[in-house]
Amino acid sequence: MGVTSANLLGKDSLPQANPINIVIYESSAHGGCYKYAIELFKAYQQTEGVNKVSLLLPRNADYGSSKDGVRKILLPDNKQGKKWHFLWRQFVNPWLLFRFLRRYNTDSTSRTFVLLNDFEQTSAPLWAPLFRLFLKKYWFGVFLHDADRDGYPPSPKFSAWCMKNMMRLMHVGLYHGSLPDRTYYKNTKTLFQKVEHGLYAPAKPDEKLRKQLSIWKQAFGGPILIIPGHIRAEKNYELAFEALKGKTNIGLIIAGSPANSAYSVRALKELATKWGVDKQLLWIEKYLTEEEMTAALQSADIVLLYYAASFHAQSGILNQVAPLKTPVITGKLENALTQAVEQYNLGWTIPADSAVALSELLNKIHPQDIQADWEGYFASAAWENQTALVTSLIKTLPLQ
Repeated sequence: MGVTSANLLGKDSLPQANPINIVIYESSAHGGCYKYAIELFKAYQQTEGVNKVSLLLPRNADYGSSKDGVRKILLPDNKQGKKWHFLWRQFVNPWLLFRFLRRYNTDSTSRTFVLLNDFEQTSAPLWAPLFRLFLKKYWFGVFLHDADRDGYPPSPKFSAWCMKNMMRLMHVGLYHGSLPDRTYYKNTKTLFQKVEHGLYAPAKPDEKLRKQLSIWKQAFGGPILIIPGHIRAEKNYELAFEALKGKTNIGLIIAGSPANSAYSVRALKELATKWGVDKQLLWIEKYLTEEEMTAALQSADIVLLYYAASFHAQSGILNQVAPLKTPVITGKLENALTQAVEQYNLGWTIPADSAVALSELLNKIHPQDIQADWEGYFASAAWENQTALVTSLIKTLPLQ
């Protein structure tokens, strides 16, 4: 699968002692990738051997300022994700990055690593070849948070072509868990490195929401489940509703806003009513603040991360939940989420996409039965482990 970090790179690429500059590109102003970019930015600022760190964000991002190294130069990110605005950003943002890199000041004693924490896949055949002009000045890396990109619009074939063009540029590809079997990850000189996700420190809970949830919970004698984050099809809401049938002692909180208009929340609510589980559901249908999300997560006994078999990534939600030491339920899949849950006993793994398996588990589930190795997971997922590993890898990269 391409070239791994364990490969010998040759005598012309010996480790370098010169300091490294880091440029992190993040074109979203909300959501998981945005949150991840901020944590990476803070972690690299504390990493030995790193000279300067810059974080490029959309103009409507609410984090940081230019004096801290944050540059809000990208197009605003519309939370509603209007299609024409999204497409426009696909073409304009790479050009804004190109212009930034042309003007970026570096000295002769340092080298700069440009990390695309988010990337504009649809326009990659246009911008990736152009960025090859910078190969004598910059190293390029990409974070493959969702490494299975063939289903990206408008078609799998076009998507694969875009990824192939982008990966030709990349010196480093970072991923969680495992990479899927894709030609664009094989036919490349990219060095692929597996890294742990990193943990999110919980915010102080929103007291108003916490009290409301506390009152709602009193109607149930069994555990309270939660499906947090953007509402999208891969989270298997329908299977959760089916598994809840007849279990009136169990409540389910659904906390998040719809990811897009293609997935109907109204249809989900109608299905819950049809199956007679609507009284067991509490909908918090909005984009939650950090404080609100903490309150919602703290109100649950179990986090339902029962993703469909098509899910190949790590879950950012797991790394919000972990500091709260709340067990999770996930499907038994070949991805980083399942690997982490099983390795550190963070909850239950059951056959994927099975309402029967989930129902059977809920019949006998007791959160206190889980003896998780939270401390082991915390040590493994520390941000400084990732940044130290990647910095060491960067120092082995050859100059072109």
